[in-house]
Formats: sequence, structure tokens, C-alpha cells
Amino acid sequence: PNPTAKQFTHGEGYESYGLTLKRYMNIGGGSVSDLTGNANFPGNPTDTSYPIKMEIPTDVADNYGWWMSGLYIAPATGNYVFHTSSDDASQVWLSTDENPANKVKVSEQGGWNGSREYQGGNTVSLVQCQKYYLEMLGKEGGGGDNGAVAAETPGNIYGYNGNGSEPIPAS
Repeated sequence: PNPTAKQFTHGEGYESYGLTLKRYMNIGGGSVSDLTGNANFPGNPTDTSYPIKMEIPTDVADNYGWWMSGLYIAPATGNYVFHTSSDDASQVWLSTDENPANKVKVSEQGGWNGSREYQGGNTVSLVQCQKYYLEMLGKEGGGGDNGAVAAETPGNIYGYNGNGSEPIPAS
């Protein structure tokens, strides 16, 4: 199989979407803990969508949080760095396998950045064609909002070149 043909698979039942984005509206504050500490998280999102890349829509609302997740299929064996960009705070978590219970934080942004102004993360070693649970948690207070995850990969498969780089595609 061609591992670059599809980067994400949906992990919940029969749905053919690669990524799931859940938004939680009317949550104040600008830190990820404001989202994860809210009574509606994780089981009661305001809405759910299936984006085509690991990026939320830009400048759409204030006082909300998001949780985007999917199964990442490593397109090559080697070292990866997952970068996050957001307004306000965000975190990127990667599991050692398909199980979300095994996730560890690989990238974090504490405040706000402009759209696709990435913060680096930890270097992690992945194996080609293996599936890994990947998620981004983010929180928007007021003003502009954005959130994206880009990746440096072996062989630079996604063309990562720093700020402005395209987010990871869903398929």
C-alpha cells in the first residue's frame, strides 16, 4: 500500500472521515485547562465536523475550545516534529499506538500566535505504516482565532518550511 495516500483514518465506527473536530462554545478563558475542566468536555460538544486538514477555521468565534483527533499513519520511518500554532493556547498529543490512553504531549503553545506561526515540539520516532492516535486541544478567548498542526517528517513529505507551512492533511 501507498502510506502517503491517506494520512488519517477515522477511529469511530464506519465513518470515512479522517479527522474529527469537536467545538465547545461559551467557555471563557484562554488556556487549554479552561476547555478540559469544563463540564461539557469531552462528551457534550456544541458541534462536530470533519476537516480536510489539521486546522480549525480562522476568525469564527470567541470563548470556545476545540478537540481535533484522528489516527495518524506515519508515511515514513524516522524522526518527526509536530508543530502547533493557535490563538489562544493549544496542545498536541500523540500516542505510541492507536490507543488514546497512551498519548503524551509532543507540542504546546501557551499564548496566542498568528495563523500558521508554529511553535516547535519534541522529536518523536515513528514507524512507517503504523497508526498513531493524534489530537490537538485548543482554547480561544477573544479576538482572532486559529489553530493548526504541521509536521516535519523524514524526507519532508509535507514540505514543512516553518511559519506558513500547510497543516497535516486528513487524506
